[in-house]
Amino acid sequence: MKRGTMIHLHIHDSKPIPHLAETIARQKELGGRLVLYRRAWSALVVTVTQDRIEHVPLGHSRLLAGWRHDLFTLALGIWSPAGLVSMPHLLILNLRGGMDVTAQFSQTSIDPLHALPPHPGQASRDLLIAQWTFVILGLAIIATVFVFFVGSPFPK
Repeated sequence: MKRGTMIHLHIHDSKPIPHLAETIARQKELGGRLVLYRRAWSALVVTVTQDRIEHVPLGHSRLLAGWRHDLFTLALGIWSPAGLVSMPHLLILNLRGGMDVTAQFSQTSIDPLHALPPHPGQASRDLLIAQWTFVILGLAIIATVFVFFVGSPFPK
């Protein structure tokens, strides 16, 4: 029996960010921060990640501003294998308050998202967090399956 190879596509949406000019103007007028959040949607074998820039006014939480992107990713981003793999990374980025890109927008007139300098050590920290997230989720799934099929390991 010959087994076929399944292709999983992960695409980063490179279209311009919606309402970017208005968001930058609002930040320059009112102050605050410009924060990059990422979200994903999936369908069977395709996962598309998208960047969104939000204006977070002074005194407001960057974490709370990213919740709608987390909910979007949780609802629509898990429907493909690539979505399951990329979802923890996106959720971790957003739950850490997104990525502050205010300085990049004030320093350049070109598209700053393609000129963002990497933060030293950020990729390795995010990878470590994502790996531990998978380990914990895997153990939780194994424990749930064990309890469901075998019963509780604790005496009654």
